[in-house]
Amino acid sequence: MNRNTLLLGAAVVFLALGWYLSRDNAGSSADHQDQPLLPAVAADVNQVSGFTLSQAGGEVIADIDRVDDRWVVSSSSGYPADVSKVRKFLLAIKDAQKREERTSKPEKYAEIGVDDPAGSDAKGALLTVKGVAEPNQLIIGNFASGGGEYTYVRVVGEERSWLANGNLVPERSVSNWLQRDILDVPSNRIARVEITAPDGEKLAISKADEVAPNYEVENVPKGRELSSPSAGNILASALGSLQLEEVLPAADAAPVEDAAFQIRYYTREGLTIDATTWMQDEKHYARFVAAVDPDLVAAWSTAEQARQAAAQPPAADESADSDQPASESVVPDLATISAEQQSKMEAEAGQINAIASDWTFIIPSWKYANMAKRMDELLATKE
Repeated sequence: MNRNTLLLGAAVVFLALGWYLSRDNAGSSADHQDQPLLPAVAADVNQVSGFTLSQAGGEVIADIDRVDDRWVVSSSSGYPADVSKVRKFLLAIKDAQKREERTSKPEKYAEIGVDDPAGSDAKGALLTVKGVAEPNQLIIGNFASGGGEYTYVRVVGEERSWLANGNLVPERSVSNWLQRDILDVPSNRIARVEITAPDGEKLAISKADEVAPNYEVENVPKGRELSSPSAGNILASALGSLQLEEVLPAADAAPVEDAAFQIRYYTREGLTIDATTWMQDEKHYARFVAAVDPDLVAAWSTAEQARQAAAQPPAADESADSDQPASESVVPDLATISAEQQSKMEAEAGQINAIASDWTFIIPSWKYANMAKRMDELLATKE
């Protein structure tokens, strides 16, 4: 046996001994190993009626409840929760098992993040699951680096901590538990934008032809020019993939009248969206209301009728020498097209208002900047 082999063997023995000692020789855990962390959740996750996450000092991260068939963030005034994130987290807790025993010494809990979260310096998070039998509280510590996904945990009331399977580390920001999507109206749907600044200054852009590369900025001051031909395009993009950062009940966050911009977006299909946005205490607030404009619906329907008529197959040859029977061209009915489009736009407006009507949103600063625009921001610098 050569020297390298001896050194390798010694290293393996040393690592194995270190791992064994890290378990504090707390006694046999065979009766608990591979058992669910929270048996009641593992038995039937559907009985969970909610959960609370808190951190150092008992600060609540998020309080989430199931109300009828909806998940809501009660700590954010009952705003809808991100259902996919809630389900993913609960399923991870359901499937989590005690894989390997770790320390039982309170003085070592902090090293892996499973010390009491009530402490001001605690690093872990306390999960309290509602609607299930005890044990229903779990201290979720550090994510364990290395192969696979494992998390250090300790069931409240137990001395032993464990390495559990799965990444159980929760989101630490309440905004990440909220349904963050507010609107997603891409710029190719926007035909016109009108902005009124707090002092009454007007700014408007429009694009009659959907395939045109740029929006026209209306009423550019005499002697001035746009910073670029595409300067106005950014105004039409503000409602695309718009997400909240925070949310407040509308009654608790009214617009600051002398700081609020009023913006109206007109879509090509007949939908209008009114936005009120303002800045306060370095945060950017917005409210939204959707409606249907019958004139826009009528214009869209007329254009749609023309498109459908143009798409009709050519009539069969009706000459005396033709053996083909004459075919009748099916002319689209304008009233039917208009009624269907009106209904479709009303449904979309209803969906937007169901999300937005009772709330004031705090939105990203760059989205706010694309809404609260003034003419001067689109113009080339004076020489």
